Amino acid sequence: MLDSAFDIAGHSISRLELLAFALALAGVALTARVSVWGWPPTIAASGLYGWLFYEHRLYGDAVLQAFFIAVSVWGWRAWGDQAHQRPSESEARQSLDPRLGIRSLAPTSVFKLGLALFAAWLAIGALLARLTDTDVPWLDAAPTAGSVFAQVLLARKFLQAWMLWTGVNAIAIALFITKALWLTALLYAVLLVLSVAGWRHWRR
Repeated sequence: MLDSAFDIAGHSISRLELLAFALALAGVALTARVSVWGWPPTIAASGLYGWLFYEHRLYGDAVLQAFFIAVSVWGWRAWGDQAHQRPSESEARQSLDPRLGIRSLAPTSVFKLGLALFAAWLAIGALLARLTDTDVPWLDAAPTAGSVFAQVLLARKFLQAWMLWTGVNAIAIALFITKALWLTALLYAVLLVLSVAGWRHWRR
């Protein structure tokens, strides 16, 4: 799986990266359309990317994939359950679209989320710098921390998930370029566009 599938500008692209790229793209595209079938390819892609990131000493992102798998299984079940349930009166008032269960965080919750995200970045960056041989601890920590919060918000169908994913994807592009993971950097450029599209779609 780690052998080369093809080259881009003199840089080798492995079969592992190619397969993970295709599955991740399919998962996000389906999830942005509020389809429960977005979760299975997302789970598969997370497993493959965990392997790929470990090989490139991106330990924060490698461990993150295990979290993605767990939250994606939870999200898959939650979305499936919601398809057979009517929203409560309080959820309907909070929802941007009661039929789909999409909600928005209150301003105070957004502020608390920002503080928690900053603290998580500091903690993860310090751990990576102290305990691993990674050469990009702080850059690796940023999308790692942001992705945890964004994935939880996405599984709970909060609109702000897509805003956070937009920031995470922008930072991740820079991270993967530094590691010459060109196809993965391209994936995150596409994910950046899809995160904006997902935000616009959920706001309707």
